[in-house]
Amino acid sequence: MTIEKIDKKTTVHYVDNKALFEALVVWQKDTRRAHRKKQPKPPLPDFVAECMMKMANRLSQKAGFVNYTYREDMVGDALESCLRYIHNFNPAKSTNAFAYITQIIHNAFIRRIQKEQKQLYVKMRIVDQADFADSYEKQTGDDAHYNNSYVTYLQENKGDVISKFENWKESKKTKANAKKKKKAGLFEEDEEVAVATKK
Repeated sequence: MTIEKIDKKTTVHYVDNKALFEALVVWQKDTRRAHRKKQPKPPLPDFVAECMMKMANRLSQKAGFVNYTYREDMVGDALESCLRYIHNFNPAKSTNAFAYITQIIHNAFIRRIQKEQKQLYVKMRIVDQADFADSYEKQTGDDAHYNNSYVTYLQENKGDVISKFENWKESKKTKANAKKKKKAGLFEEDEEVAVATKK
């Protein structure tokens, strides 16, 4: 058995960055031309849409995203975001369309995960505040104890979800306040420099 060396120049990637970049540049030129002539915007080329789909599916298979039950929703959100923001790609700044689209997809995945975590938090708060003790219908003379194993599971595990989400929200607020203070501090320094230069 012989082992063949793989030549880096001949390896085939699942998305060709050069072809993707060229297709995007042509589409953007057509879009600008249509806008100048007040014609409808041309559709995104099928090649670009296929690349976006391949990239979203491939990124959803990565370790950080593969175990979510709503992975298909993540891919759908990513494709929607790609279609929404693809016109912002600037070929003068970068020729790496692959990285631009990958970042859009990654951000869409993060937004979906946060949205799902918030929904789970809301469900857990409802379970936390609800009283399920008397919610089961009983017939006359029935003294048996009934429970719903799913509700019991949620009640036993609600603390982790609630505390994690609330800690995340608190850290997000803290970071935002620190950012505001830093920004305000920079403005104060700019004003002090402006006043000192006037004197």
